[in-house]
Amino acid sequence: MELIIRKAKKSDSGEISRLTKKFTDTLSRSPHEIGKMIGNFWVAENDRGKIIGCCGARIWGRDAEVIAWIVSEKYQGAGIAKKILLSLIKSLQKRKNIRYIFALTVPALAKKYFRPLGFLPTGLQMFSAKVVEECQSCPKNCFQKGKYQCNEIALVLKK
Repeated sequence: MELIIRKAKKSDSGEISRLTKKFTDTLSRSPHEIGKMIGNFWVAENDRGKIIGCCGARIWGRDAEVIAWIVSEKYQGAGIAKKILLSLIKSLQKRKNIRYIFALTVPALAKKYFRPLGFLPTGLQMFSAKVVEECQSCPKNCFQKGKYQCNEIALVLKK
């Protein structure tokens, strides 16, 4: 199978959104939401022009959060996810205004996917813009229920 890794286009928003909806609620993104961030998305396209994977970044001031890192089940295990993420990272590292590249994920995925690519555990408090805007309104957040219920950990890409 021939694979093309490329920067996403505005016209890819719907297809990327459909791909995200096949996975957990935390990865799901609407076409409108994808469209607003399309300049920070990369996709994998098969030889028939179908998008089979994606990875994006949400910019929080000077920090970039890896989001919607997904490959269709049929194509998993072929190294496609790694290629997409590395393309995204490379493009983010070229930007002078990006300080940190980070991700939030569950420990098992952190160990299997992010740690081998150079991501290290860190405290979420490093990313105050993320915490203020998204984490405080999350139902798993400690501010909501009096105790911390979030199962995700923060990882930062070592420089």
